[in-house]
Amino acid sequence: MKKFNAMVMALTLMLGLGMTSCIGDTNYTPSGQGVVEVVNYMGLTSFKDLAGTSIYPTSTSLESVKTSMGFNPTNTRMAYVMFNYNEEGNENIATSGKIINANLQAAVSLDGGVERISAPGAYNDSIATSPIISLDNVMTASTDQSLTLVRGRYLMTGIRYYYLKNAHFFTLVYNPANQEEGKVKFELRHSGTPEEETVYTTSFNAFQSFIPQVYIKTFDIQSFLMMNNSPVTIEIEVDANPNNKGLNDSMTTKKTYSIVYDPTKEN
Repeated sequence: MKKFNAMVMALTLMLGLGMTSCIGDTNYTPSGQGVVEVVNYMGLTSFKDLAGTSIYPTSTSLESVKTSMGFNPTNTRMAYVMFNYNEEGNENIATSGKIINANLQAAVSLDGGVERISAPGAYNDSIATSPIISLDNVMTASTDQSLTLVRGRYLMTGIRYYYLKNAHFFTLVYNPANQEEGKVKFELRHSGTPEEETVYTTSFNAFQSFIPQVYIKTFDIQSFLMMNNSPVTIEIEVDANPNNKGLNDSMTTKKTYSIVYDPTKEN
């Protein structure tokens, strides 16, 4: 799988989408990387970064990441991409709001699952198998907010947990019976095969390099917010344990993270 430098990616996330260039160096190719929304329109795929800049990849490079990385833009809402581009035709990105003919080097989906259940144990109710350590802020160093709401619909966070080699899955579960006035409440379920190794390993700070999709997750919760005309608090309840991978361990507790959604403001 494609791996990314952890320090570079952490700094990039704080900027939304990082782009580099070198004025006067004719041998330098400008590049960028970061979290983007996938836009599919009339059979064409483009990306929009968190600042609103549109990125139009070449068809050849898009097909390349589809093949080499299993990237499926049709079924992806949010992704992490790396690319470079030619300065010719992209001299005024700040003014045009777009990058054309971007050469994609990597693209991976960040999408997590979202389920509305009729009752606990329903056919579509995800079963948790492991706790997490914490939810982390991945947007800016100026706040300790662990949740970010992108474009009023995508809930984004960094999920810190014990990770080494097994497949891990994360699902937000909405149970109508658990809702309260002025709140939209979810439970985050961490499922998959628990790691058996005893080495202290997390999905973020124990790696010099890592795969971004195992740490950053986005969840499309628009359908749960669209009926609210006034501010509501989004709450995410997790099973948390900083020291043990066992869901039933005595130190595993419930922890709640929250963020306010205000439909009258840009989120």
